[in-house]
Amino acid sequence: MQIKLKMKMYIFVRKLVLNYLKYLNSFNLFDRIRLSLIHQFYSKYHPLDIYTKTKGSSKRNVIDRYESIRGNLMGKNCLDIGCQSGYFSLRMASDGYLVTGLDSDEVILDKANLMKKKHAIKNVSFANFKVNLESVSSLPVFDNIIYLSIHHHMIKIYGFEAASEILKVLCQRTKYHMFFDFPYPDAYKDNELFSDIPDMGDNPDEWIKNYLVTSGFKKVVSLNIFSHNLRPEEKRNLFMAIK
Repeated sequence: MQIKLKMKMYIFVRKLVLNYLKYLNSFNLFDRIRLSLIHQFYSKYHPLDIYTKTKGSSKRNVIDRYESIRGNLMGKNCLDIGCQSGYFSLRMASDGYLVTGLDSDEVILDKANLMKKKHAIKNVSFANFKVNLESVSSLPVFDNIIYLSIHHHMIKIYGFEAASEILKVLCQRTKYHMFFDFPYPDAYKDNELFSDIPDMGDNPDEWIKNYLVTSGFKKVVSLNIFSHNLRPEEKRNLFMAIK
């Protein structure tokens, strides 16, 4: 009798533990609250729903940009540098690619992992990573690299020459395609981000293409020009740099 009671107790406790673990692994109420708070009060840069196009759901026009990128992805894996809360990483993973997303903001990475949990996507991982010449030199080669809205920040932090060396190393770590954008000077005339950037001349698009080619890419094509959701006058050309 005592053995049966112990067995029943064991089964009961085991069910409780398994259900609790299942709850923790699911996108639970606490996760929903945490994700909502981060999105509302910390960063709306990427939308909460990665599949639904909602006007004003994010600062950047990420949905249309991914649709331009999507058909140009090659191979099996992707690296998303400065992944923010993971929109591009999650979309690529949902399309079957093995994805690594890198960012240096712990709160943003928390949001990215909550988004991963919310959408139940397994083949993506997020890591805390500060971009510098030493760190990018340690990266393996990836079939595709997403390097969007990042490089001008590297120039601000390290200066133009050092940031250009980082770009050259990232080119070496790209097997097929890198997706790249860069602000037009007119959008930031009085912004210190551009204080160390050479004159881009009358045709900034050609300057950017030549810059990518001198960094090691064989060919650069424009996929489309997109505007900022909150500042429609601010436009950026989305480039695909080909090895």
